[in-house]
Order: sequence, then structure tokens, then C-alpha cells
Amino acid sequence: MISQQAHGKDRLDNILECAEYVITLLAFMAMLQVAEDHNVGLHIPSSQLRSFCREGSLHLDWGECLAIVREGAVFTLKHTNPLSLPFPNLGALETMLADDSLDWTQAERTLHEHRNKQSHLQRLPDVELRNMSEQFTQFLDVLLGGIPFLGTTPLVHVVDYQLRPVSGERVATFQLLQGTSPVFQRRVQRVMVEIP
Repeated sequence: MISQQAHGKDRLDNILECAEYVITLLAFMAMLQVAEDHNVGLHIPSSQLRSFCREGSLHLDWGECLAIVREGAVFTLKHTNPLSLPFPNLGALETMLADDSLDWTQAERTLHEHRNKQSHLQRLPDVELRNMSEQFTQFLDVLLGGIPFLGTTPLVHVVDYQLRPVSGERVATFQLLQGTSPVFQRRVQRVMVEIP
């Protein structure tokens, strides 16, 4: 959708929003990764994650998400069997996050800084917004290009829950998504509880 928009304010806003969603998705993947070896029901598995909690809720901004991604990447690299983890490719991000000279790190930092400034900036001239959206499109491409495993990571949408009357078994129908489009693969699995 972004690539079909004309350069300008709307495209720039969408680029920044997309970049923030990408970093947030990576943070959730990292949280799942770190939680893999823990009993999450007992406590949040990381002191860093606990520090982001206020009044029983997890509050994340871009910087906090990036800190969680770093933690998940390091955890993955140090794991004795990273291929057994849900997202083994997450470890590759550790190298990128540690090297400030890489294009990926510079693109992420520029997008992050501008996202933070965006709410404080006065209205920029249209010409400047067009130029920025052209430049930031390239930054978004670099960001996405550095994490190609996202395109092959299966995501799941819960389509339906049901309680089977005869067996009393609770099942959910999952629609698997991969990359940018649904592949319409559905799977029915037994679940313990319904997730709101």
C-alpha cells in the first residue's frame, strides 16, 4: 500500500507507522523467545520486561521494544539449541544491533528519531515532506531487508472457538498466515481456554 502512495505526508506517516509495527512485532517475537525456557505463569521471565510494567500492564515504546529485541537476540545466540526455539533467526539481529555503522542500524535509528520528533514538529513544506518520504521509503526497505525471516514466519489468526458437545473438548480453528497474504491453510487444534 505504501509503495502505491504518492510521496508526501500521508506516505511518510505510513512509513513511520509501519516501521514501528515491525519493531513491535520483533519485540513480541523476542518476548516469546525469552519466555520459551520459563514458566511464564509464575512471573515475567526477564528483569528488563518487569521494569516496563506499570500497574499490572506492559507499556512499550519503540526504544523499549528495541531493548527487548536485543535481549531476545542475545538469548537466541547463547541458547544451547537455538533451532529448537520458535524464532531461531532472531539471533542474527544481535550483530546488526551491536554495530552502529551498518545500514540497518542507521535506517532504524533515523526512522525512530523522526517518529519521536514527528509529534513535536510543525507543519513542514510539501516539498520537504515529499523528499523525506522518498528517503524514508529507502530506510524502510533497508529495515525490512535486514529481517527477511519475517516473510517466512507463519502467523496465526484465530478464526473460531467451539465446544464439542459430545466430548466436551474445546477446539479452535486457526488460519495460518505467511508473508503478506493468507495461504488459507486452516488447522483445528484442541485448546485449554478461549483467548479473548
